Amino acid sequence: MSFADAQLEVRGRFTEALQVINRLDSGASHSLTPSTAPDKALRGLLLVAIYSAMERGVNAYVEEALAVATSHSIRVKDCIPEVQAIFHYPRIQSLRDCSEDNYLSKSIELFTSLSEDFEFSVSSNPFSFRLQNVDGSTMEQCCQFLGVPGFSIGVMQRGRLNNLRERRNAVSHGRESSVQVGGRFSYGEIRTMHSIADAEVEKFGLALKGFFEAKATNATAHNH
Repeated sequence: MSFADAQLEVRGRFTEALQVINRLDSGASHSLTPSTAPDKALRGLLLVAIYSAMERGVNAYVEEALAVATSHSIRVKDCIPEVQAIFHYPRIQSLRDCSEDNYLSKSIELFTSLSEDFEFSVSSNPFSFRLQNVDGSTMEQCCQFLGVPGFSIGVMQRGRLNNLRERRNAVSHGRESSVQVGGRFSYGEIRTMHSIADAEVEKFGLALKGFFEAKATNATAHNH
């Protein structure tokens, strides 16, 4: 998989959600006639579909960033601190389970390994547990953890993405029905939610792509 493949997958997810919006919203003024329960339910499920596209988009781009990081023979000792933390994540986790007798020796082992001369490789995504409930803060945190500078999401956009996450959780976890959730949003508001989620995930993907491809290019040039 490549960033281009990830972008195609993400575009497909958001396009799919937009096609459903366009099918359900013919452009007529829904404020002139009362909404039916099925119509409200469909709007609630649309929010879930938009959230699904956002969550998969964030995951796809993070997975590709890690794949790029492991594909260019980067030495662990040459990695930036943030990526060091990713590489050594299993050892960091193991420190939690150490006894008092082993804690110091395991810590020394961890810090000594930071300067070892072998290739960076990640067998599993250390962010996976964080990427099952995503919003704007999640994207910012991923950039911070990966060492990607300058990525931020505006206050308004952050609020909309947080709302999208919360509404999806309400439906998925059974706290509210799709009718209850969908009844709070017009199709115009849903379009706005879709547009913001689409734009911010794309911005996130471009930030990771630019950063990791540049790092890979520098690493290749250094090796030659």
